[in-house]
Amino acid sequence: MGDHLDKLNANLKRVEELSQRLVEALAHKGKNDPGLNGPGPDLYMKASLAYWSELVNNPAKLMERQVKFWADSVTHYAEAQQNLAQGKLEPPEDHTPDDRRFSNPLWKTHPYFNYVKQQYMISADAIEASLRDLEGLEHKDRQRIEFFAKQMVDLFAPTNFLATNPDALERAVETEGESLVLGLENLVRDIESHQGIFAKALPMRRPLSLERTLPRRPGPSFIATR
Repeated sequence: MGDHLDKLNANLKRVEELSQRLVEALAHKGKNDPGLNGPGPDLYMKASLAYWSELVNNPAKLMERQVKFWADSVTHYAEAQQNLAQGKLEPPEDHTPDDRRFSNPLWKTHPYFNYVKQQYMISADAIEASLRDLEGLEHKDRQRIEFFAKQMVDLFAPTNFLATNPDALERAVETEGESLVLGLENLVRDIESHQGIFAKALPMRRPLSLERTLPRRPGPSFIATR
């Protein structure tokens, strides 16, 4: 037990050191790559105008969506509270669609993780429904808005945060914190290599070699010159 605790404390100390490196790397941010930028103000303006136009021309539809979101959220909260009040350490009924991100059984059986998952799915569905209701957008602009909105919805999935990810928590306990160190090391390395900018480094850093990558096959070879 003592050895496990010592290893855990050592890894937590390493996490603290890496966190300081992360702050320093972010403080020395270099020139941003335009290719990594998000949508510009023009797209936000078009989305805002489409939303307010829909609110003025068809307020009943937007209010219906909003009321449904409130009802779903509060109903789920009340059901979860009722189970706890009755001493049932089990989640309420879960009718959310299957999602490979939530394949861990604890997402279905554990009251805390299931509550977080269901609330996230309710919110995500409300956002996607609101986007579907927007009218007056060109096809290209609608595609861009839906794409960037999906990126934001996926970004805030509970699987992306340690405290709400049972897989990450289980792994941290099993490895006595080493998995946290390895993950943070990768993050710090990527940010340092990109001068303080969040950009995922490619796993293969060596240039590709045709001879090493593709197996040779018997038979004649042809060279295309044009």
